Amino acid sequence: MAIDRIDHFDLLTGRGQNLDNIRRERLPAMIYRLVVWLDGRFAKNRSRRALADLDPRLLADVGISSDERRSELARGFLD
Repeated sequence: MAIDRIDHFDLLTGRGQNLDNIRRERLPAMIYRLVVWLDGRFAKNRSRRALADLDPRLLADVGISSDERRSELARGFLD
């Protein structure tokens, strides 16, 4: 007689579930969210590098002061 390990009781279905199976099912969604998050971080990094290349005339055109540019360029990858 095998005894199944129950880590979680689902109130909606009234069944016990093994968390390993739940994690395995959700892993692709977690990986997708991580990839989307990293893509956003890389996009911000690209825009900050583009901001570094703007001359003062173009900065004034988009309404960014040189101090604002410096503070934005000083931010880290995870900000």
